[in-house]
Amino acid sequence: MARRNTKADRLLNNSAMRLEAARLREQTAQSELNIARAVVKNAQEAHDELVRELTPQPRNKTEKATASAPAQKDPPAVVPGTCSYKYPNGNGCFATADNAIHDKSMGYAGYHPFEPAKPVARAPRKSKQKPGDTLPVPSSEIEPETAIAAGAGD
Repeated sequence: MARRNTKADRLLNNSAMRLEAARLREQTAQSELNIARAVVKNAQEAHDELVRELTPQPRNKTEKATASAPAQKDPPAVVPGTCSYKYPNGNGCFATADNAIHDKSMGYAGYHPFEPAKPVARAPRKSKQKPGDTLPVPSSEIEPETAIAAGAGD
């Protein structure tokens, strides 16, 4: 004979099904949580790597040589085979003759014909005069005492 399905049996069966469904939802949520944790971990590692790469590193201090006088900078020397064209902003071209900027067919906006470098004669440097070594400036005025002394012998 078949067992009778009582109200208590139906309640227990219903409760077991709800419990099983809750456990399945928990497993799904747990796996999604694990995936989310892995994504966060990877994003954090990528961020830390970027911070390490993009943070400026302090430079090592180098000992500077002491010099008695500051060095004077010369304008760049004329190098044979380079272009001496001056752009409107004052900068020089200094490119070789085979550079694409000198080829009109290349279509560069800064195109200009090649102008070979011209040697420049330079004057020798003058030595600097020390502040205490100034020469007296001759005056056109005659001091009265000297004028009287000079006229006394007449």
